[in-house]
Amino acid sequence: MNSKHSPIFPKRLQTPTDDDYNVICKMREEAGWNKHLVGKWMSDVEKNDLVFWIFYEDHTMQKAVGSSGIDLNGLDKDLSDPQSLKACIAHTFVYPEHRGKGYGREIALTCINYAFQELNLKEVTVCIAALNVASLKLFLSLGFEEFKRKQMNWAPQKPYDATNWNALAVFMRKYLTE
Repeated sequence: MNSKHSPIFPKRLQTPTDDDYNVICKMREEAGWNKHLVGKWMSDVEKNDLVFWIFYEDHTMQKAVGSSGIDLNGLDKDLSDPQSLKACIAHTFVYPEHRGKGYGREIALTCINYAFQELNLKEVTVCIAALNVASLKLFLSLGFEEFKRKQMNWAPQKPYDATNWNALAVFMRKYLTE
């Protein structure tokens, strides 16, 4: 555990509540991202196509630190493919006041460990905007390697172009080491 902060408290969503939905929508708004996808994510959680967590500062689960998920069957066959035992860490967000304190690393490790230990996957991937240097460095430090670059048209994100965010994405992967 990184000594810069207290431990995080993950809440894995299985039957998402209205409160869960609202917490995630608030995060999306904070980031400047569209929130219209959150309803689909909650449906994907219920169908077991997405494993999703909200991470909190403490056991009271009142103040969210961030969120992340593991997309099991959807983004792109290069990123998630059940037949290849491969899934993608996706929909990750850390509130600005918690960035640079090790929370992102703990969130990523939660996803990675769950993917390999609980889901018995052989490969975990992530798709990161090339402009997001901090996230690229984080996943490189966790043993991920770049395998592809692709133009993506994502929902708008601050501080980039708030009307049309067409950006280069870096696809990275990590294999299970036995």
